[in-house]
Amino acid sequence: MLASPGKPDRPVLEWAASLDRMRQLHPAYLVGSHSRPLAGRDAIDQALGNYARAIRFVHDETVKRINDGEPLYQIRQEVRLPPDLAAQPYLQPVYGTVEWAVNGVFRQYTGWYDFDPAHLNGGDPVPLERALVEAAGGADAILQRARKAAAEDQWQLALELVEVAIAANNSGNGAAHRLRAEVLDRLAAQAANGVARNIYLEAAAEERKSLP
Repeated sequence: MLASPGKPDRPVLEWAASLDRMRQLHPAYLVGSHSRPLAGRDAIDQALGNYARAIRFVHDETVKRINDGEPLYQIRQEVRLPPDLAAQPYLQPVYGTVEWAVNGVFRQYTGWYDFDPAHLNGGDPVPLERALVEAAGGADAILQRARKAAAEDQWQLALELVEVAIAANNSGNGAAHRLRAEVLDRLAAQAANGVARNIYLEAAAEERKSLP
């Protein structure tokens, strides 16, 4: 995992270089921290080479887009491993993800600024959320739109909308909290990544604890 939601970012190019040094040792066995052990010098050499190539690919593609002035969300949408790397079982996003790796590379080169000037001196989000609810005609309208998004399997959009409804209603809307828990459960169910799944499930459990 090149970048974790809850940990400092790793030195990406140094990581790839360390894999190159491991290849020079020609190991017969390889036991990783978060994957199945490998045996066989040729298979291990190929796996380590693919890991290093994948790391450098994500790094270089992210930096290219940073230099083109693309915002972080757009880079996350665009950077994907080449098909031959994406097909490798040991490069599946079960612990880290390409999107999280992009986050880490982006922060290493840009700091925390994501190229959106609205976020440069952003403050408490609640006034904006309340203004959005007011413009929409109330928290119920936002909640209904969140339900529509959920019905259309747009789970990320549903989560963001329901959080606006909750924040603008001083967390007093039980229906909104129940919907948030349901959406978090659905996000967890479709998450191939174990870290993401645990985050969603923990948040859903905490949400249900707060319900009357």
